[in-house]
Amino acid sequence: MRKVLGIVMLLSLLAFGLNEELQEFALFGKGAGASGDYGTFALWGNPAGISKGVRMSAIASWQNSWGVSEYSQYVVGGLYANKIANIGLSLNYFGDADIYSELVVGATVARKLPRIYGVEPALGARMRYTSISCPEPYGSASTALFDGGLSLFFSSRASIGIYGQNLLNTQLVGFDINSMYSFGFRFDAASWATVYADLQVPNDAPGELYLCQQVALTKWLKVSLGIGGRPTKFYLGADFAWQDLGIGWGGTIHPELGMSNGAKILWEKR
Repeated sequence: MRKVLGIVMLLSLLAFGLNEELQEFALFGKGAGASGDYGTFALWGNPAGISKGVRMSAIASWQNSWGVSEYSQYVVGGLYANKIANIGLSLNYFGDADIYSELVVGATVARKLPRIYGVEPALGARMRYTSISCPEPYGSASTALFDGGLSLFFSSRASIGIYGQNLLNTQLVGFDINSMYSFGFRFDAASWATVYADLQVPNDAPGELYLCQQVALTKWLKVSLGIGGRPTKFYLGADFAWQDLGIGWGGTIHPELGMSNGAKILWEKR
């Protein structure tokens, strides 16, 4: 019965598109910010974003999808900034090896370019090694994917970004791997409030709009509320920070599949 349930859930996953869970998990509790955001979470969004905001960081995260134990996800990553470029590494594991699993290892590099008319641009690229295992009926397969992005930093409070995922449109036999293009921004509307927006357009599906507002309730606590996607999903997040260390919780409410919950621990040296 357990495996039957797993296969049913697998078909649901494939119907919503490979790697959707990874995209949403990276935007922890927000659902928006893949293109315009910067810092550690750019390891899973616009690669140009790791060029700003953090000198060193490390993160470990976990998420359970829809209350099904076989569909948990584990994420670790970190980045380091130097004079030449900022470099980041990430690893994601999702699923159950007996039913369906994804392993993604990514290497990201980004560099700021000279300021132009008061705007600070940055370029970034990511190479992802993706290994997928589905014993029945497809078996296992792996490939390398390439992502690229551009960020424009207008000030310490505002940025926009353009992001392309799987730019070479690499495919695996038996699996769907979408290319996706995204445009978005991040804006600190006040010292205590940040707004995010993303328009994400897969190569074989209608575009999806994501919106989010993050509010600092105190010096140590921020909450996030987001909405977006197709079908429309709701995102909730809470982050507690003390000096360089932070812990957080995030959830995604799917109208058909239920709620996903996750937690993270993050260290950032700015």
